[in-house]
Amino acid sequence: EDKTKNGGAIFGPRGDFVTAPEISQIFGECLLIWLFTEWQTLGKPQRIQLVEIGPGPGTLMADVLTAAIGLQDGEFCAALARGGGIHLVEVSPV
Repeated sequence: EDKTKNGGAIFGPRGDFVTAPEISQIFGECLLIWLFTEWQTLGKPQRIQLVEIGPGPGTLMADVLTAAIGLQDGEFCAALARGGGIHLVEVSPV
């Protein structure tokens, strides 16, 4: 069970909060559509990085990457791999 820094449950009736990625993968899929569109608008750069600040358990990035793998355009994932990939920045001890 996931715990907060004070030892309490994150989810459930006694939990602190629930974020959109924890409810459904649709948020990550929508974010990927936006990222992919912006990448195309920029002229499909050969190197890109994704950085998530405060990822918690990493659910959002996992959903984005799962959706990216399903794209018919492998160039996006290749650009991600060439650019240094994914960075999750978490300072919380949880």
